[in-house]
Amino acid sequence: MRADETQPIRLAARLMVILALAVIGGLGVGLVLDTVLGSRPLATLCLSLVGILVGSAAVYRVVAAAFARLAQVESPPPSTTPRQEDE
Repeated sequence: MRADETQPIRLAARLMVILALAVIGGLGVGLVLDTVLGSRPLATLCLSLVGILVGSAAVYRVVAAAFARLAQVESPPPSTTPRQEDE
């Protein structure tokens, strides 16, 4: 496989890892706080939701950057030479 063929797979894997780490991180911190504070399941629920929101925002930023790079590659650069008009 060429490098450009693996690009979508690498992007999808990166997005999955970002979202999974954010959700699992929020869940883990929430469980620890609930254990320490005895507030089960309040912190777990709240921080899981925060993890989902943070992960979604991070995924959006990565996808937006990928689309920007794709638009840059596909659009030809603007011409720097002046157009000649037919007379």
